[in-house]
Amino acid sequence: MIVGKHIDVVRYDTLDPRMGRHVEHDHRSKHFAFLTKRARPRKKTTHWTSSAPPLNQGNVGSCTATSLCQWLNTDFAGKVQVEKNGGNYFDQQDALDIYSKATRLDSFPGWYPDEDTGSSGNAACKAARAFGYLTGYSWLFSFGSVQAAIEQTPLMVGTLWTDTMYDADNGLVKVGPIVQSNIVGGHEYLMTGIDWEEEVFEFRQSWGEVEDYKPGGYFAISFRDFVRLIDADGDVTVPKIT
Repeated sequence: MIVGKHIDVVRYDTLDPRMGRHVEHDHRSKHFAFLTKRARPRKKTTHWTSSAPPLNQGNVGSCTATSLCQWLNTDFAGKVQVEKNGGNYFDQQDALDIYSKATRLDSFPGWYPDEDTGSSGNAACKAARAFGYLTGYSWLFSFGSVQAAIEQTPLMVGTLWTDTMYDADNGLVKVGPIVQSNIVGGHEYLMTGIDWEEEVFEFRQSWGEVEDYKPGGYFAISFRDFVRLIDADGDVTVPKIT
């Protein structure tokens, strides 16, 4: 639906309390793309590392803020850990603090902790910027630009989450049919790399250690499946620290 003149909002009826991601974009955000839609990758296999343990959002719809804290815990963002968090990794309480503030900055009803109604990747970045953790954030608007951007920085992605996606085969998550009967809600998670030989994107989940994932909460989704998620109201946010 449209809120005011400029903001698109998509809200999900969720079957899982962890599915707290919604879509919220100002039409003007397209003028602040991290890369243009025509950007093309170098096809360089890339892995963004982190020595931090995986965060676990539990049964709270804080996936947007938790994935942002996972981003802040990457080695890529090590400067923020030192300068803004006393050299420590960001933990789940930090994620809840960001989530609480994000619910006061987004366009959705409900303020956490009084109401756990979810938020958006956009609002999580607004909150993190207010805390001084980010200098800004931008977006990506094409599949090719996502492939190019992950070669430069870790990314926050928000997509539908299907019932099929709960199951993984040695870390590979498949989407299955994108139909209402298979959709359990919206979810935000961290994109940590791209493997051109396997033709997969790599991610880190916000559910701690997960059975049938790789150690550390890492999993993969094929290019073929991920483009389908992007086409179904997916959004990709690029946090900035410089």
